[in-house]
Amino acid sequence: HAFIIGDESHPMKAEVDKTLNQLIYRLIGIGYVAETNFVLQDLEGEQMEDSLRHHSEKLALAFGLMTLPSEKVIRIR
Repeated sequence: HAFIIGDESHPMKAEVDKTLNQLIYRLIGIGYVAETNFVLQDLEGEQMEDSLRHHSEKLALAFGLMTLPSEKVIRIR
């Protein structure tokens, strides 16, 4: 599978987004804060965090968590 920022064509896009949002809210609950100092795009505040939140590697992780057995390794390239 391949995930590209802004690509809405993946057949499980809605489920992947839901899983990723649940994961991020759990992380925020334990103190996660997005590091926005290294964002190269000209975005502000919430747009910047949203860009980081839906990064392709994070989408791939959410997909792996949804579809693979828990004992399997998730490898993202």
